[in-house]
Amino acid sequence: VRRGLAEASSEPVQLALLRDMALMLLGSTGGGDGVAAPPTDSKSAPMNRHQLQVVLVEVSHLIVAVGEAAASSLNDICPALEACLRHPDHGVRHEAAVACSAVATAFPCEGRRILKSRIDDMQSHMNEIERLAVESEAEAAAAAKMAPKKKFRRPRLTKTADTTTTSVEKSMPHQYAIHGNAIVVSMLVHELHHLPGGVATETLDTIIAVSKNLLNCQYSEGLVEANPGAACTCVRAGYFMISSALTLGTMAISNHFASVFTLWQRSAKSAEESTANFTSPDQDLICID
Repeated sequence: VRRGLAEASSEPVQLALLRDMALMLLGSTGGGDGVAAPPTDSKSAPMNRHQLQVVLVEVSHLIVAVGEAAASSLNDICPALEACLRHPDHGVRHEAAVACSAVATAFPCEGRRILKSRIDDMQSHMNEIERLAVESEAEAAAAAKMAPKKKFRRPRLTKTADTTTTSVEKSMPHQYAIHGNAIVVSMLVHELHHLPGGVATETLDTIIAVSKNLLNCQYSEGLVEANPGAACTCVRAGYFMISSALTLGTMAISNHFASVFTLWQRSAKSAEESTANFTSPDQDLICID
């Protein structure tokens, strides 16, 4: 099937297939950032995660096959891929990142645009996770104050647990987005390094700065207490991006060596001494894994 799509078909047919697949992705994911999903046939159901992965794999191959001829389809492809980076399924997020890497191979300028937008998007989702943690902490404190205290009777159950659960559930889409963005950033940095134009110094500085913010979630007492899973997700995403930055070579990363090793030593020491406010050793292990 792939040989028929990417090799035997003519270029107009390949481009038509590429546009159709992009519309299928948009219809199943609800559109990208600020992009409304296209109208779909009411009889057709959205694709499941397995179908999405198959379509994303074929999109990657078609982009590589047609190369610069896919320029006319970028306005449909890129929003669809960016929407898939926030999908709940890990496999869909990974294949979307691979497809973004294919776009960068054919269009380095577009790859750099995607890289910058995903870094900014990651920072915004991290801010939302922190906001939800603060709100959860405030609601829990308010519920504790409102709980009546009567002598010789059992205290009434508060809604603290429900509040925490709700906060965790609300944060899941943001965690998916942070993970998907971390994957695509790491792939794009590695890919763009070998393409004309490379990775700009300003972009590298931004990657390191955002990575530091993500790693500092490990020491945010409010976030760790309200949502330790989200804190672990942020920390792993930060190390994902730092690892990709290190692949650029010693000359590119030399100005950041000291800060990177300081961050790593702090995480290791925090896990060893259990000073990161985590309630379980496996959470400390995730952060230094």
